[in-house]
Amino acid sequence: MLTVTEEFLLLTAGDPDDTETVLVVDLPKSRLGIRVAMTGASLMELALRDRIETDVNQLWLRDSSPTGEKAVDDVLARIVAMLKGSAAKSPIAEMIKKLEEIDTYQLALDSLKARGLVRQQTDRVLWVFRDEHSVVADLDVVRGIRKRVCNVLFEAEFPSPRDVCLISLLDATRKFRRVVAPEQVPKAVEQTKRYVNLDLVGRNVAKHVSILIESLQKYGDIV
Repeated sequence: MLTVTEEFLLLTAGDPDDTETVLVVDLPKSRLGIRVAMTGASLMELALRDRIETDVNQLWLRDSSPTGEKAVDDVLARIVAMLKGSAAKSPIAEMIKKLEEIDTYQLALDSLKARGLVRQQTDRVLWVFRDEHSVVADLDVVRGIRKRVCNVLFEAEFPSPRDVCLISLLDATRKFRRVVAPEQVPKAVEQTKRYVNLDLVGRNVAKHVSILIESLQKYGDIV
């Protein structure tokens, strides 16, 4: 099973030619908002795998054993190191900030490449300059994830906790435009309100991701 971080990268892969024949994993990883979102996605995955627990504001460790997923185990190890003691807790927002030094984007991308779902593609510009991209190798996987999300948003299909996490991340980062047609974005945003409260993991972490992203808006285009 793919992690939330991996699915989020695939779900938001860009289609620069509008042909759906080449999808580029091109979220701007250097932007603060994307780093916050990817860290939040890692926490969601760890919660889904019962490694951490959250309430409205706090996060604590439930199980320190590795998940076996390279995309999130470095994050788990850092949390274990920071939360020493079985009763130790940390504010979710503070934990997200402390974990930003881990490149969760690259961890997810490397994991997707190891699975054979993303490959490196090198193009030549004017036959001289090299232009490298990470492109989706299996478009059916992306279409499957998008179908799941769209079925929840527009077909009233009951979402899984994982779907709720993805929808919460799309809303927090304002990336619905990468998944649905422009005219469907307002409805997608409205529908999100119906589902975010169904999953405590998605709701608690996504709330703090949204708050952090909004607080960063003064620095410009951060997502």
